[in-house]
Amino acid sequence: MNNIVYRATQGLWHAGDFIHADAIVYAVGYESRSLFALEHASVQEGHVLAVRYTSNHIFAFDQNLAVAEDRRHLIVADRPDELGPALERFVQQEFSKAEPVSIAVDVSAMNRSLMAEILLRIQREIRPRDRLVLLYSPAEFQEPSLELVPLKAVTAAHPALAGTITDPSRGRCMILGLGYEYGISLSVLDTHEPEMSFIFRPVGFDSRFSESMKKANFEYDFGERSYEIIEYSLGDIPGLFNDMSSIMTSSKHNYSITCVPFGPKIFSAVSIIAAAINYPDVTVLRYAMSETIEPRDAKSSGLVIGCILEAIAYSRPKVYSETWAYMG
Repeated sequence: MNNIVYRATQGLWHAGDFIHADAIVYAVGYESRSLFALEHASVQEGHVLAVRYTSNHIFAFDQNLAVAEDRRHLIVADRPDELGPALERFVQQEFSKAEPVSIAVDVSAMNRSLMAEILLRIQREIRPRDRLVLLYSPAEFQEPSLELVPLKAVTAAHPALAGTITDPSRGRCMILGLGYEYGISLSVLDTHEPEMSFIFRPVGFDSRFSESMKKANFEYDFGERSYEIIEYSLGDIPGLFNDMSSIMTSSKHNYSITCVPFGPKIFSAVSIIAAAINYPDVTVLRYAMSETIEPRDAKSSGLVIGCILEAIAYSRPKVYSETWAYMG
């Protein structure tokens, strides 16, 4: 893993502007929002990698795939034997240029394992002055289910994020991202029993999300334990990166850190990059839920949010980020 830190400036992009990048990687998913960020990105033909899922060909999948084929995107399946070599060739080709390169990754339709594979591959190749652009299009509000869904599996999001064996005398610290899965946050805390927890609560652009979040997480009452709830705005992903990086950097000397990223996928993307910076001291876990609830389509809210990370070779990491708001 490259010992890269990041610096950045912060900005806001408005409707009608374009996100400029030399290359972009995205997933051909079944959700209607899958292509929204791509529609606002200015990338030349031949520099777009589309990862096609081999399952869940429902809702808008066929339409999204047809767009990728019509625009001659490089389409690869999400199978490891196909994705790994194709992703390596694509990334190395982009970073073979002498001048600084900007690669965007739209995580809107990615699961956490795919996201980790792509982001860590870029992290391994990135050079000083190159930029990694994280993109995410939040979905329109849909009333989430309050059904308790059992867990199917718990694994590291990626083998490189499995952490390392530490001194058993060290305390356990958890970084937990809250989502809309009913009761899962309390279950995770009870299972791991951390001495200290930093619980990140997203604040979005629709107040209905906040009300649903409270219901799904028991009004943010996690019992008699040591924890701190940290609010982060989906309009300020740079702030999220700063907070998470600071917590990981300051805690890893005294605690064994486990990160469980529920919530918006942009939180998972930030978790993966921050954990990679602190490799191998942070474990990032992926919780797979039992498929008892039918999947639902997700339409874009008309927003694109994100974070631009510019790699440097010295100094403490600062966030180089921009937030995009497209009113659709």
